Amino acid sequence: MRDTVLLVVFATLCLFSWSDASAIERVIAVGWDEPSPARLKRDISDFELKTSFTGFVVKPTRLLNGNKEVFAYNVFESGKWQWQDFQTAFNHLKAIQSPTLSQSYLLVSANPGNLDWFDDVAWVDVTNHWRFLARLAKKSGLKGFFLDIEPYYPPAKQFCYLCQEKSAIVEFDVYKKKVRQRASKIMKAVIEEFPDVEIFSTRLLSDLVQAPEHDALLENYLINHEYGLVPSFMDGWIDVLKKTDNDVILIDGNEALSYVSNSEQDFRGSYTLLKVKAPLLLDEDNRSYFSKIFHVSHGIYLDAYLNDASNYWFINRKDSSLASRVVANMFSAIRSSDGLIWVYGEKGLWWQSYTYGNYKKWSDRIPNISEAMRYLVKKEVDKNNYLKSRNLVKDAWGLWKRSSSDQGVFVSEKKGLLLSRVSDGCISQGIPLLSDILVSVGVGVVFEEANKSYPYVSVRWKNQYGEWMSPQYDVLLSLPTGKSSAQKNQIYGTVRPPSGASRLILSLCVKAKKSTEDNILYTDPAVRILNW
Repeated sequence: MRDTVLLVVFATLCLFSWSDASAIERVIAVGWDEPSPARLKRDISDFELKTSFTGFVVKPTRLLNGNKEVFAYNVFESGKWQWQDFQTAFNHLKAIQSPTLSQSYLLVSANPGNLDWFDDVAWVDVTNHWRFLARLAKKSGLKGFFLDIEPYYPPAKQFCYLCQEKSAIVEFDVYKKKVRQRASKIMKAVIEEFPDVEIFSTRLLSDLVQAPEHDALLENYLINHEYGLVPSFMDGWIDVLKKTDNDVILIDGNEALSYVSNSEQDFRGSYTLLKVKAPLLLDEDNRSYFSKIFHVSHGIYLDAYLNDASNYWFINRKDSSLASRVVANMFSAIRSSDGLIWVYGEKGLWWQSYTYGNYKKWSDRIPNISEAMRYLVKKEVDKNNYLKSRNLVKDAWGLWKRSSSDQGVFVSEKKGLLLSRVSDGCISQGIPLLSDILVSVGVGVVFEEANKSYPYVSVRWKNQYGEWMSPQYDVLLSLPTGKSSAQKNQIYGTVRPPSGASRLILSLCVKAKKSTEDNILYTDPAVRILNW
């Protein structure tokens, strides 16, 4: 089985992520087997042992009539809840000692979705539902909410204007104002309980970014769209957030566009589209604030890798193994996001003790997926290094300086190769490409606190004739944000050669002012093969 060669930079090195979220990398498990607090308490140790996820989604529960445990994630329903009904769920969550819990989310669903937006009594209930779940999430140490606004109880669709019973007699603008009002009260309640909540939605505005920008055309588009009232809901949230002291983050999981994405170009394209177009769906007064707190994620839909080509939800594996294709797209997704992706599927299970009919575990459905994800999340790789020289002996590397007048020197030392007072130069080594493999690159970097130079790694390509390929395929990797001390740091990433490449050229580079402090020591370079 042939595997695909992959080029991905982790979110800390992401050249395309524009927000502070790119300083971390998170991969969240989502699926039909999401645990209740009780099952989470029982199974979390096994989950953490057998998977590499940094977080997960948990389904909240409450006690009905004081003794029957029921799920409590459908917040868009009438009926009164009591905080004391969540005490058992809270006790389970509070008893869990795990750092993974702090990067995980409580499920909240916009269902059953049949509420009249003009029913004042019902929306007092809904607001309290949000309040209690925000309190549960905050007190339990969770990251926030995982919000699913997709309608699952047809014909009810909470955010569809034409699906509302009164849409024939109540104009769209009137509905928009009422939705905005309801959303404001909900957000006010949420931040009173959880002022730094992350609200991570499978789809927030991503279904609407194809909307026309002309006001009249946009309104008609929203009137006829099943999520056409969501922008008004977002306006209601922003109305409150921009006037209060909070650290709320809103994350769009980009389900509609990312589920069938199969290249870094796909993920980057939808990231850009969302960043540019999503704010335009809100009122002009809210766009700037919304943009500041709006992050983009991507969803990896595992079923699409198992479906046949006749299914709309189909990912072409490009002659690679299942695990390679999945993790290749995970790499591309996290590079092209604000540091967070989610993995969902309906044909397998992540939680090992959970049973659902004849469903198999994902580790059985996609062989080697756990091993492949360990590299994605934990940076675990095999120990084979395919560079000719691992200790940076000079004759194994080509030396280059942009200017012949550059007085900087390359000094081979026991610990590595020192680039001293080099204003613009690098050391390079070429590696023949073994077709259809995954490749990671990395190198240690040591420099003094006073250093003002800029160390970086360049990856370029040559074709079978020894000619340089287009600069558009070049990849530049730099240090993670904030690395500036004399401690040993790492520059790392993974690479996917473009079509036609037959040789990878790895260059360890520096740009520096000419001073005695500008010394960069590169150590332990590695090019490794990842076979999944």
